[in-house]
Amino acid sequence: MKFTQFEDRENHLREIEVCVGYLNRYLWSDQKKAEFIEIPRLNLILRRDSSVDLFLSVTKEYRSHKDFSRRLLAFGYIGLIALLLKLKLSTYFLNILILDVSEFYPVILGGNNRLRFIDSSNSNAILISKNINSAFFTNNAISAYQQGHFSDLDVIPPVLAVTKKLYFEKQIDGLAINRFFLSDSEGAVVDNSLNTLFQIQEKLCSVVSLDVFFKCKSEVLVNYSNSFKSDKNSELIKLFLSVTERVLKNFGDSEVKIAPSHGDLNRGNVFYGQNKVSIIDWEYYMYRYVDYDKVIYTNDLRHKSLSDYSIFMKQTDKHDFDTVIFLVEELLFRILNFKLDVLDSQMHIDEISYLIKQNISKEVSI
Repeated sequence: MKFTQFEDRENHLREIEVCVGYLNRYLWSDQKKAEFIEIPRLNLILRRDSSVDLFLSVTKEYRSHKDFSRRLLAFGYIGLIALLLKLKLSTYFLNILILDVSEFYPVILGGNNRLRFIDSSNSNAILISKNINSAFFTNNAISAYQQGHFSDLDVIPPVLAVTKKLYFEKQIDGLAINRFFLSDSEGAVVDNSLNTLFQIQEKLCSVVSLDVFFKCKSEVLVNYSNSFKSDKNSELIKLFLSVTERVLKNFGDSEVKIAPSHGDLNRGNVFYGQNKVSIIDWEYYMYRYVDYDKVIYTNDLRHKSLSDYSIFMKQTDKHDFDTVIFLVEELLFRILNFKLDVLDSQMHIDEISYLIKQNISKEVSI
């Protein structure tokens, strides 16, 4: 959960209306028109008559932060919204939406690729693709649970699929580990779970030729682009094919170790609570370079600034084939995650493309 990163509010609201329509057609039969309040900066829409306790429950993570000043600001802002709800003054200060939604799901939480409709006890949620023409992200998340590769670890929240675009998921306890300081014992539990996950990936590892590896990645992009058609996506796919062609030219006889991968294993997706580790947001799940998740998590790359990320990747001992393959995976991730209304989307793609070219040049010169 994060403070909003979306600039295009109108598009965000349009996606909600389309998803609500889909749910009314394929799942709900008890929907009623109700007033919802749009809470700025939280990617959160709440039914106006919801309790303050529910609001505080679903915003618990926002109020947790290692940085005291940010935590204080979050407490102040969320406390103000809670006060407006308690005094029934929210309609005077916040935007109101009229939505035809099941009365059992008073909370709508936005995400990069999916919407989360949370029940009134904050126990379970319905997740639906923001693009109802595509099952790409939701089907990935469903597959991660159903395939059972990490079932012994019990880190994936239970999922019940309704369709490939729609599923129920249990809400998890705890907080993201980037939000608070772990004690030594808590840190040991987290480290043990993550290290076991990486060991499972090693055991599940298989080896494919570089050519087959790139063909699989290209197929992923084709499947993605069939549902997310735009001139920009076509441009990004051409860029990816151009980059992989250059890599193949330089490393054509190489092989790649691949394994089932979360795809976005940042510390905001790893939760700890009640002596249990949970990992959320499996929407990028697929086979990848075997050490991809490990590199992302161990070096906390998702939370580095772009400049710090670039410095890390430019370290002289990083110039090898594995680094190039890792960066190709990163390029694919950034293309799948690209949003026109997220300011740094293109910046990441440009920098990663540059780093791949630099690494190829470095390798060739050795």
